[in-house]
Amino acid sequence: MILDYYYARESFASGWDKSVFDILTENVIDRENSKNAIKKEIYNNSKLNVAYLLYKFEINNEFVDFKEIRKNIFKNNSVSIDHIVAQSLSWNDFGYSDEEYKNKKDEAEKDWKEVLDVIHGIGNLSLSTSNSNSSDSNKPPTKHIETYNKMGLNHTSNQVSNWTNPKHFTQNIINRGDEILNFIITEFINENEIWKDI
Repeated sequence: MILDYYYARESFASGWDKSVFDILTENVIDRENSKNAIKKEIYNNSKLNVAYLLYKFEINNEFVDFKEIRKNIFKNNSVSIDHIVAQSLSWNDFGYSDEEYKNKKDEAEKDWKEVLDVIHGIGNLSLSTSNSNSSDSNKPPTKHIETYNKMGLNHTSNQVSNWTNPKHFTQNIINRGDEILNFIITEFINENEIWKDI
C-alpha cells in the first residue's frame, strides 16, 4: 500500500495525486539549499507533503503502530501539522524576568532568534489533527506528549519528553531535524543519487 502512495497509484489524502518522489523533486530536491530548506522552512511546503514525510518517519520506529496513527489522524482527513515549540514563544518563555531581560536583553533576544531560525523546520513539526493542534498550540513541548500518545505518535512523544529547557530548544529541534533528514535521504533519495554530492 505504501508503494501505491509512493508511486501515486493511489492518493495518500484528498487533493494529492503526485508521487512522493515527484513531490520531493519539485518541492525539496530542486530547491537551492534543499537540506537547509527542510531543516528550517519546510512548514511552508504543502501540508500533505510534510505530513507524509512525518508519517513515514514515525512508522519507521519499531515501537509505533501505524494503524493507530491512521485511525486517529488520517481517518477523518483532519491532518494538521503541529509546531512542537510554539510559534508564539518569546524571550520571556526562556525564564527571563522583566528585570533580567533589561539586563540581559541581547542574550534573551539571541536565544529567541536562534529558535526562530529553525521553528518552521521539520525537526519542530509533528503530525496532529486540527482540534489537537488548536488546543496544544501555545503550550510547552512536554504538554503535547499526552496528545502524541493518544494519536499513536510514540516516537515523537519519546523525542519530545526531554524538551524541558527553553535554552536547549534550538538544539533539540536541530537534532530531531537531522534525524528526520537522514531518514529522508536514506529512504527516498539515496537510490537515485540525487543528493550524493550535496
